Amino acid sequence: MTQRQRHIENMGPGASIAVTGMGIVSSIGNNVKDFSESLRMGRSGIGFLKTKTDPPISIAIGAEIAGFSFEALLREYETGGLAGDMIRKARIGAGRSPLGVQAAVIVAIEAWKSARLHDVPLNPDRVGVIVGGSNLTQDYTSGLYPKFQQSPEYLNPRYPLHYLDTDHVGTLSEIFQIRGEGFTVGGASASGNTAIIKGCQSIRSGIADICLVVGALADLSPLELQGYYNLGAMGGKKFRDQPQKACRPFDREHEGFIYGQASACLVLESMDS
Repeated sequence: MTQRQRHIENMGPGASIAVTGMGIVSSIGNNVKDFSESLRMGRSGIGFLKTKTDPPISIAIGAEIAGFSFEALLREYETGGLAGDMIRKARIGAGRSPLGVQAAVIVAIEAWKSARLHDVPLNPDRVGVIVGGSNLTQDYTSGLYPKFQQSPEYLNPRYPLHYLDTDHVGTLSEIFQIRGEGFTVGGASASGNTAIIKGCQSIRSGIADICLVVGALADLSPLELQGYYNLGAMGGKKFRDQPQKACRPFDREHEGFIYGQASACLVLESMDS
């Protein structure tokens, strides 16, 4: 009997799956501890957008990730005792990647460490990775276009890799030596939940014992931001000068969603893994 056959025999439709690790990067905390503290204290990450656009757009407020430094966060995990080989691969694999990929790597490292997967031998064929989200590098693409118009021959040769959502999957698989099933899944605002569902299905069907589930950062460009505003889906008009009061989904003065940046990761494991 193969490992997968034994796994399927032990797993049923109601079999338990555990969340053994978590990681997050957001406007109110670049790790689970800081994020949780911000939630308990009622802190808001919504403020005036620091990124200026040319031409200016109608969106002036949002919850940007402040002070994100890929290298600084890697050093924190390195000094915290995480395996040097993993950190080295992260630097090589994502050191020049777009913000969304770097954020995905950082949250995955935190979740991986939280689950203590670095302390135990793993079968890489039994570990999967699922990334929730679609069209994840819009701002990265938008930022390259002015230079492309001037000198197309100098377009970054890595662009064809980075513009694909699957760049997240490939980068994470390389860093964590994941050889199991990996893919992206989209469901608009429900992409993260969809990824969790597919991760659970992957474990229950015997495809994987462990699944790294990443909710990717939606790095919207000025085009998408203005489009949502014109559609009437983007809020913040009445409270344009008071950004921390703008997010009010259950209030009579609600107007729509407020743009924010975040990425998060869960490690899912079967109870017998």
